[in-house]
Amino acid sequence: MLTIVRIRERGAPPPPPPASSTSSNVHLRKRGTNPLAPDAVDLTQLTSVSEWLASIKMSRYAESFERSGVTTLEAAARVTVQELTALGVTLVGHQKKIMNSVTALRAQMSATSQGFLV
Repeated sequence: MLTIVRIRERGAPPPPPPASSTSSNVHLRKRGTNPLAPDAVDLTQLTSVSEWLASIKMSRYAESFERSGVTTLEAAARVTVQELTALGVTLVGHQKKIMNSVTALRAQMSATSQGFLV
């Protein structure tokens, strides 16, 4: 209750500064020719599972993927949620992030190789 009184006494905090165009370039990623979304990362240009996991900020699972035999992007594109749990990816948010990337990887591989994944 004391905190609410202090906030009322001081007034509202100042608004955050507006985002500048240079700050939006902080997280630049390797961009390629992606047939699905020209501004998205071209996952087919990645060369390893560890590079793919790093691109989605999930590097902590690279060793688990390697130990379980998921060593190629083709194998990573076939991973299921059940397999993620077995790999030690138990946080639902991490599972969703990886599965969203798996879906994008499948779509990009399929689009670039004319039916690579069936």
